[in-house]
Amino acid sequence: MAIKTKSLCLLVAMQEEASPLVERLGLTEIVAPFAKGIPMRAWSAAEVEGRITLVSFGADPRFEGVSNIGTQPAVLAAHLAIERFAPDLMINAGTAGGFSSRGAEVGQVFLSADRFGYHDRIVPLPGYDESARGNYRGLDVSRIAADLNLKIGRISTGDSLRTLQTDAEEWERTEPALKEMEAAAIAWIAWTRRVPFFAIKAVADLVDTGDTPTEVQFTENLGAAVAALTEVVPRVITYCLGAVVDDLAL
Repeated sequence: MAIKTKSLCLLVAMQEEASPLVERLGLTEIVAPFAKGIPMRAWSAAEVEGRITLVSFGADPRFEGVSNIGTQPAVLAAHLAIERFAPDLMINAGTAGGFSSRGAEVGQVFLSADRFGYHDRIVPLPGYDESARGNYRGLDVSRIAADLNLKIGRISTGDSLRTLQTDAEEWERTEPALKEMEAAAIAWIAWTRRVPFFAIKAVADLVDTGDTPTEVQFTENLGAAVAALTEVVPRVITYCLGAVVDDLAL
């Protein structure tokens, strides 16, 4: 029997990405949602079709104004979200670097293709090489993309903002449209726990264009990318909440 999506959880790394979504979606913060010492924060709201929850990675207490980023907090946030909220569907919403050679532009919003992999986990041992790269299957969201006029692109995950030589070599092989720092880690947990998962990413910098360093582009364009993300995420949530997961693909 087909089951409708009644509980949807957004996973968002940076507070700069999370706060506009919390306001736009009218979410209320949950006091102490996780065990003592866990930095992740959570917000929630009940809608006609079900419940929306947003979990952010929280802040690094050692540094003022620094959000937890990367695959390490991503894994913990996804695990905690599943344990605490038992979502029918998880979505990682955030910003990413884009490849102009594959159609990405700053401020453009993509939905994820149906597989997630790493570009910075190079383990040249039989079996371990492909295991380290991940290649975890996510949800096919081709119907959402078609109906909401959004692009679909493969996402590549790593723990560095800047590009290393080995990253470029992996990208030649995998041909991603986007690179970022958490989706594959969340995809692993989602795949392990059999929770449907996909990502929504707004392009904040271009990986393969110009001489401007990535961190400069990211800083300059973060506001515009978050604004674009904040416009698209509610539309996607409205589409998904109450829908049957199998109906999200063409």
